[in-house]
Amino acid sequence: MAYLGLAACLLFSSKLREYEPLIWTLSSGIIFTTLGCEWLYAIHEEYGYLALRNICFQVLSLILLLTYVNDESDLLLYAWTTVAGSAGVNLINFLRLRKYF
Repeated sequence: MAYLGLAACLLFSSKLREYEPLIWTLSSGIIFTTLGCEWLYAIHEEYGYLALRNICFQVLSLILLLTYVNDESDLLLYAWTTVAGSAGVNLINFLRLRKYF
């Protein structure tokens, strides 16, 4: 539903169309957050796993950010780097769900 509303806003708003790639990039985090099922790991009190996983992906994201983002023209690359950090965390969670199912 959220993506349908977002698509409608982008379709009918000429001001937002300029930022369309950036908006779609940042909104892709919604899908990855949904897939991540972080609540399941919190229920099972796997806080060490959650912390280690977050630290690893945030450090990787920071390295990518400092390596590839140089100036204001790299805004979309910055957005992808930011999303990649959280997407990686959530994809690892999703792949590890087999442990419980």
